Amino acid sequence: MIHSIRGRHIAIAALTSLCLVGAGPAIGRTAPSDGAILRGEGPTQHEHTVETQPLRGDTFVCGDLTLRATKGRMTETNDADLRNGVVRISISRIWRRARFHGSDGRTYRASGVTAAWFVLHAPDFETPVRGLEISQVMFRGGPDKSPGWLREQIKWADKQETEKVQGPCDFTD
Repeated sequence: MIHSIRGRHIAIAALTSLCLVGAGPAIGRTAPSDGAILRGEGPTQHEHTVETQPLRGDTFVCGDLTLRATKGRMTETNDADLRNGVVRISISRIWRRARFHGSDGRTYRASGVTAAWFVLHAPDFETPVRGLEISQVMFRGGPDKSPGWLREQIKWADKQETEKVQGPCDFTD
């Protein structure tokens, strides 16, 4: 199953790594224009970003119950290092004050966290050589105190991806 947020998250990782190539001015030095860093001739470059986005509109399904985010935000922190043509990226995402409206008319609280690590090699900054992304979402509220949870694990090894989703809830498209 392809999840709606997965493409966005991988794109962020790839974008972070690609930004490193031209990050010279952002970190106080000029990036070589001839690709010297990708060949391992330049200094290590580091990029750190923090971005907060609203969760509004994100939707999950827990059995017959559909949950749509009405409030809350997700803060994503990216750290990436480019050294000798190898990019190492770590990403964390944390939900804050998340509220969801259920198809049963009730309001649910939710917490979510993601931790991810990727290694990309030049010139292919689109596909991780190795990587691991683990996401956990827990919903609270309703007649049963919790309609469910979701745990997704995506692994990359030798540019091959495997995915495992557990729990009674799932992402929707």
